[in-house]
Amino acid sequence: MTLLFAIGFVLLHAVGILFLPKHAIGASYAFLVIAPLLAAGAALYRARKVGFAPSHGWSLAALGLLLWTLGMVSSMLGDIFLNNSNTAPGEIMLLYVLYGVPIFYAVAILGIENDSRTQRIIDAVLAISLGYLYYALMFSWTTLRGDNSPQSTSMIAMMFDVENTFLAITTTVRFLASNTLKEQYFFGVMATFTCLYGIVAAYYNH
Repeated sequence: MTLLFAIGFVLLHAVGILFLPKHAIGASYAFLVIAPLLAAGAALYRARKVGFAPSHGWSLAALGLLLWTLGMVSSMLGDIFLNNSNTAPGEIMLLYVLYGVPIFYAVAILGIENDSRTQRIIDAVLAISLGYLYYALMFSWTTLRGDNSPQSTSMIAMMFDVENTFLAITTTVRFLASNTLKEQYFFGVMATFTCLYGIVAAYYNH
């Protein structure tokens, strides 16, 4: 049933673009915003069943998807309402980078035995610091207004490839190393998502 819904969603997206050519960008953005919101809602639904604690992972997945949604909403506002044709405004890129931080934090803390509050805080600080340093590196190629050359755009796309590949590899490794059905299910979902997203994002960005 879920697969049929996903296929139907993609088909509706295509129909919206084909039959509303004058409003294709707006129609497409509507689906690009709704899709991660639905995914975040599904993650929150799962969190409601197993628990909202970060150690269960689903609330972190929902947070990552909500950050990505905010990035897409910001892109929509810039393209449609602010007429900003720049491909990589800095504040929007920050949201797309930060989307990966909660997922990486889940990779670090789920299933770790004998952990403590202090260890979790340290892991959180490290995950946030990694995201910040990656964004700082990206900011050498863009500004708050956006990139300023085709070379900058290409480098930013490659940096997103690196981030997405890193998330795909780490979630896949955790899936293969899972010791419990709970971990296996969570990381199976996240590995499937990050691998598919990495492929689609690479095609889109390049």
